[in-house]
Amino acid sequence: SLFSSQGLLALFDAPWVVVYVAVIWLAHPWLGATAALAALLMLGLAVLTDFLTRRDIESIVRASAGATRDLEASLANAEVAQAMGMTDALLARWRKRSAEVHAQQAPTARRSVAMSAATRALRQAIQAGMLAVGAWLVISGEASAGVMIATTTLLGRALAPVEQLVGSWRVLAEARV
Repeated sequence: SLFSSQGLLALFDAPWVVVYVAVIWLAHPWLGATAALAALLMLGLAVLTDFLTRRDIESIVRASAGATRDLEASLANAEVAQAMGMTDALLARWRKRSAEVHAQQAPTARRSVAMSAATRALRQAIQAGMLAVGAWLVISGEASAGVMIATTTLLGRALAPVEQLVGSWRVLAEARV
Protein backbone atom coordinates (compact mmCIF):
# COMPACT_ATOMS: atom_id res chain seq x y z
CA SER A 1 0.00 0.00 0.00
CA LEU A 2 2.82 2.38 0.84
CA PHE A 3 4.60 2.03 -2.48
CA SER A 4 1.44 2.48 -4.51
CA SER A 5 0.14 5.47 -2.51
CA GLN A 6 0.37 9.13 -3.43
CA GLY A 7 1.71 9.81 0.06
CA LEU A 8 5.14 8.43 -0.74
CA LEU A 9 5.44 10.69 -3.79
CA ALA A 10 4.20 13.61 -1.69
CA LEU A 11 7.08 13.02 0.76
CA PHE A 12 9.51 13.62 -2.09
CA ASP A 13 7.60 16.72 -3.22
CA ALA A 14 7.31 18.24 0.27
CA PRO A 15 10.74 19.96 0.31
CA TRP A 16 9.67 21.94 -2.76
CA VAL A 17 7.14 23.80 -0.61
CA VAL A 18 9.99 25.99 0.66
CA VAL A 19 11.16 26.75 -2.88
CA TYR A 20 7.65 27.68 -4.04
CA VAL A 21 7.08 29.93 -1.01
CA ALA A 22 10.44 31.63 -1.64
CA VAL A 23 9.51 32.30 -5.28
CA ILE A 24 6.15 33.70 -4.16
CA TRP A 25 7.99 35.88 -1.63
CA LEU A 26 10.17 37.24 -4.44
CA ALA A 27 7.03 38.26 -6.35
CA HIS A 28 5.76 40.26 -3.35
CA PRO A 29 6.46 40.02 0.40
CA TRP A 30 2.75 40.14 1.33
CA LEU A 31 2.02 37.25 -0.97
CA GLY A 32 5.06 35.41 0.40
CA ALA A 33 3.90 35.96 3.97
CA THR A 34 0.45 34.67 3.04
CA ALA A 35 1.99 31.60 1.41
CA ALA A 36 4.26 30.95 4.40
CA LEU A 37 1.31 31.23 6.79
CA ALA A 38 -0.69 28.87 4.57
CA ALA A 39 2.13 26.32 4.54
CA LEU A 40 2.40 26.52 8.33
CA LEU A 41 -1.35 26.05 8.72
CA MET A 42 -1.29 23.01 6.47
CA LEU A 43 1.72 21.62 8.34
CA GLY A 44 -0.13 22.19 11.62
CA LEU A 45 -3.07 20.25 10.27
CA ALA A 46 -0.76 17.38 9.31
CA VAL A 47 0.69 17.33 12.84
CA LEU A 48 -2.83 17.41 14.29
CA THR A 49 -3.79 14.47 12.08
CA ASP A 50 -0.80 12.53 13.40
CA PHE A 51 -1.72 13.40 16.98
CA LEU A 52 -5.32 12.29 16.52
CA THR A 53 -4.60 9.02 14.72
CA ARG A 54 -1.17 7.73 15.78
CA ARG A 55 -2.16 5.58 18.77
CA ASP A 56 -5.21 4.15 17.02
CA ILE A 57 -3.23 3.23 13.91
CA GLU A 58 -0.48 1.60 15.97
CA SER A 59 -3.13 -0.42 17.85
CA ILE A 60 -4.80 -1.48 14.60
CA VAL A 61 -1.49 -2.58 13.08
CA ARG A 62 -0.63 -4.65 16.16
CA ALA A 63 -4.09 -6.27 16.25
CA SER A 64 -4.00 -6.98 12.52
CA ALA A 65 -0.52 -8.50 12.78
CA GLY A 66 -1.74 -10.74 15.62
CA ALA A 67 -4.71 -11.92 13.59
CA THR A 68 -2.44 -12.61 10.63
CA ARG A 69 0.01 -14.57 12.80
CA ASP A 70 -2.88 -16.68 14.13
CA LEU A 71 -4.07 -17.36 10.60
CA GLU A 72 -0.58 -18.30 9.41
CA ALA A 73 -0.09 -20.64 12.37
CA SER A 74 -3.45 -22.24 11.68
CA LEU A 75 -2.62 -22.71 8.00
CA ALA A 76 0.77 -24.17 8.84
CA ASN A 77 -0.98 -26.82 10.92
CA ALA A 78 -4.11 -27.16 8.79
CA GLU A 79 -3.90 -30.94 8.37
CA VAL A 80 -3.50 -31.49 12.12
CA ALA A 81 -6.30 -29.05 12.95
CA GLN A 82 -8.63 -30.73 10.46
CA ALA A 83 -7.77 -34.20 11.75
CA MET A 84 -8.54 -33.09 15.31
CA GLY A 85 -11.79 -31.38 14.28
CA MET A 86 -10.54 -27.91 15.26
CA THR A 87 -11.12 -26.17 11.92
CA ASP A 88 -14.38 -24.50 12.94
CA ALA A 89 -12.90 -23.26 16.23
CA LEU A 90 -9.84 -21.83 14.46
CA LEU A 91 -12.00 -20.13 11.86
CA ALA A 92 -14.22 -18.69 14.59
CA ARG A 93 -11.17 -17.33 16.46
CA TRP A 94 -9.77 -15.76 13.29
CA ARG A 95 -13.15 -14.21 12.40
CA LYS A 96 -13.43 -12.78 15.92
CA ARG A 97 -9.96 -11.20 15.75
CA SER A 98 -10.64 -9.86 12.25
CA ALA A 99 -13.92 -8.36 13.44
CA GLU A 100 -12.08 -6.67 16.33
CA VAL A 101 -9.57 -5.18 13.88
CA HIS A 102 -12.40 -3.98 11.64
CA ALA A 103 -14.20 -2.42 14.61
CA GLN A 104 -11.02 -0.49 15.46
CA GLN A 105 -10.51 0.62 11.87
CA ALA A 106 -13.90 2.26 11.36
CA PRO A 107 -13.51 5.23 13.77
CA THR A 108 -9.90 5.77 12.73
CA ALA A 109 -10.86 5.76 9.06
CA ARG A 110 -13.66 8.27 9.75
CA ARG A 111 -11.22 10.52 11.62
CA SER A 112 -8.66 10.27 8.81
CA VAL A 113 -11.26 11.07 6.16
CA ALA A 114 -12.52 14.02 8.21
CA MET A 115 -8.99 15.40 8.54
CA SER A 116 -8.42 14.93 4.81
CA ALA A 117 -11.65 16.81 4.04
CA ALA A 118 -10.68 19.58 6.48
CA THR A 119 -7.30 19.85 4.76
CA ARG A 120 -8.94 20.10 1.35
CA ALA A 121 -11.36 22.77 2.59
CA LEU A 122 -8.54 24.72 4.26
CA ARG A 123 -6.46 24.55 1.08
CA GLN A 124 -9.32 25.97 -0.99
CA ALA A 125 -9.93 28.72 1.59
CA ILE A 126 -6.23 29.55 1.57
CA GLN A 127 -6.19 29.81 -2.20
CA ALA A 128 -9.21 32.13 -2.07
CA GLY A 129 -7.40 34.19 0.57
CA MET A 130 -4.31 34.32 -1.62
CA LEU A 131 -6.44 35.61 -4.50
CA ALA A 132 -7.92 38.21 -2.15
CA VAL A 133 -4.48 39.42 -1.06
CA GLY A 134 -3.36 39.45 -4.68
CA ALA A 135 -6.46 41.40 -5.74
CA TRP A 136 -5.85 43.93 -2.96
CA LEU A 137 -2.26 44.38 -4.19
CA VAL A 138 -3.45 44.78 -7.80
CA ILE A 139 -6.04 47.38 -6.78
CA SER A 140 -3.47 49.28 -4.74
CA GLY A 141 -1.05 49.17 -7.68
CA GLU A 142 1.65 47.16 -5.90
CA ALA A 143 1.37 44.09 -8.15
CA SER A 144 0.04 43.12 -11.54
CA ALA A 145 -2.78 40.73 -12.28
CA GLY A 146 -0.23 38.31 -13.72
CA VAL A 147 1.64 38.22 -10.41
CA MET A 148 -1.63 37.51 -8.61
CA ILE A 149 -2.50 34.58 -10.89
CA ALA A 150 1.06 33.20 -10.97
CA THR A 151 1.48 33.26 -7.20
CA THR A 152 -1.92 31.66 -6.64
CA THR A 153 -0.96 28.89 -9.06
CA LEU A 154 2.40 28.44 -7.33
CA LEU A 155 0.68 28.27 -3.95
CA GLY A 156 -1.58 25.52 -5.26
CA ARG A 157 1.49 23.59 -6.41
CA ALA A 158 3.21 24.22 -3.07
CA LEU A 159 0.32 22.99 -0.92
CA ALA A 160 -0.60 19.95 -3.02
CA PRO A 161 2.03 17.67 -1.43
CA VAL A 162 0.92 18.65 2.07
CA GLU A 163 -2.70 17.88 1.18
CA GLN A 164 -1.65 14.52 -0.28
CA LEU A 165 0.34 13.73 2.87
CA VAL A 166 -2.68 14.33 5.08
CA GLY A 167 -4.89 12.31 2.72
CA SER A 168 -2.44 9.40 2.79
CA TRP A 169 -1.59 9.72 6.47
CA ARG A 170 -3.10 6.37 7.49
CA VAL A 171 -1.06 4.44 4.91
CA LEU A 172 2.12 6.32 5.83
CA ALA A 173 1.53 5.77 9.55
CA GLU A 174 0.85 2.06 9.06
CA ALA A 175 4.08 1.74 7.08
CA ARG A 176 5.97 3.58 9.81
CA VAL A 177 4.65 1.13 12.43
